[in-house]
Amino acid sequence: MPISRLLFCAVFFAGFWMLPGGGVASAQVCQLYPNDVAFLNYKVDNNPTDQRSSVQFGCNSSAQPMIGCMVVDPSTLYMTSTGGGRNAIVDRIDLQLGEGYNGTNLVPLSRLNLGLAGGPIGPVRGPGNTSFYLRIAPNSVLQAGHYEGHITAILQYRPNDGLGCGSGAPIGKTTTQSIPVSLTALFSCTATIPTSVDLGQFQSLVSGAQVQSEISANCFPGTVYSVSIDNGKNAAGGRQRFLALNGNTIPYNIDTKLFSVLNWTPWPTANGNSYPWVGDGLTQRFQLRFRVDPTTLIYPSGKYTDTLTVNVTY
Repeated sequence: MPISRLLFCAVFFAGFWMLPGGGVASAQVCQLYPNDVAFLNYKVDNNPTDQRSSVQFGCNSSAQPMIGCMVVDPSTLYMTSTGGGRNAIVDRIDLQLGEGYNGTNLVPLSRLNLGLAGGPIGPVRGPGNTSFYLRIAPNSVLQAGHYEGHITAILQYRPNDGLGCGSGAPIGKTTTQSIPVSLTALFSCTATIPTSVDLGQFQSLVSGAQVQSEISANCFPGTVYSVSIDNGKNAAGGRQRFLALNGNTIPYNIDTKLFSVLNWTPWPTANGNSYPWVGDGLTQRFQLRFRVDPTTLIYPSGKYTDTLTVNVTY
C-alpha cells in the first residue's frame, strides 16, 4: 500500500506540472495596415512624379512591445494598363520606392522602421502612420488610360530588442501584405500655333508668292486628336480662301507636309478642314505652305489680310 501511494503521487505531480506547459499563451501575431496608393490625373512631364503614402502595423495583443520593419519585393514595383495598350512599352510603367528625400532625390527604401506595436510602450495598432514614397520616373512613356498594380510588402517583426531595422538587425517573423497602386493618365495635348504669317511685299504676282510655317502638337501617347484650319473670314462658297482689302480679294491656298515626310498636299477645305492623328508623346509637326499662285492680274496696292482659326481637338 505505501508503495502504491507513492507511485500514485508521483504520477499525479508529473501530470500537474505538465498542464501549465501546454497552456502557455500563443505568440503575438502582427500584420501591416497599408493605405492604397493612387496617382491621379497624371500627365507627361520632364520631372519625376511622386506619390506619398503610409503604413501602420499592429499586433493581436499587448503582451509585449514588438518592433516592425517593412521591406518591399522589388519585382512587384510596376503597374500595367487595364486598357489594352499597343505594346509592352506603354502597357507597363515601373515604379521607384523611397522612404524620404535627399534634396530632390528619392532616398531608396531598404528596410523601413515602423516603430513599436503591442505592449505598454505602444498601442496594439502601432503608434501612427509611417510614410513612404512611390515615384514615376521623368519622361516615362505610357499610354493614356488607367493602370493598376499590387506591391508586395513584407512585414518583419520581433520582440523589441533595441536594434531597430538596420541591415544587421534580426528579421524575426514575417508576413506579407499587398498594397494596391493605381494611376489615371489623362488624354492631353499641347500645341504651338503661329500667330501670324506674312507672304511679303510684291509689285507683281506674276511669279506668285509663298511662305512656310508650321503647327506642332505634343499629345499623350494614345490620345486621338485632330488639327483643323478653317477657310478664313473671306472664304467664297465656303471653300476658297482669300486675302482681302476694301472688297478686293486675292485667292490663296494652304498646303501641308505631315511630319515633314510626305509631299506637299492641299490642306482640306471641307469635311471639317482637319487632319486626324494619334499622339505618341513626342512633338508632331504639321508643316504649312501658304501659297498665292502666279497671276497677271493687277491688284490695288495695300495690305491684304485674312484671319484663320486653328483648332487642336482631342
